[in-house]
Amino acid sequence: VRDAAATWVVVCDSGKVCKDVGLAFPVPVEIAPAFHQRTLRRLAYLPYLGPCDARLRLGSGPAGRPGAPVNEGANPFVTDNGNYVADLHLRKPLSD
Repeated sequence: VRDAAATWVVVCDSGKVCKDVGLAFPVPVEIAPAFHQRTLRRLAYLPYLGPCDARLRLGSGPAGRPGAPVNEGANPFVTDNGNYVADLHLRKPLSD
């Protein structure tokens, strides 16, 4: 999306800024359900990510929040857009 956009805007407050993105919590990536296993494999070996451990989010609740159910079911978590979520567990923090 960013490459196709005429303008890219990111809005966040100082509470969202951290120096080691990807170490405390997995980085969520929304992916299309079609060929999701192939997408997970490709994400795991992107050069700027690591390698990393790309896992399909399972269950009905979002992960990464205290008390949120994790892997409560065998079904993938589905976003309001009908897509799946890949959680990227990084071995080193993301760099600029």
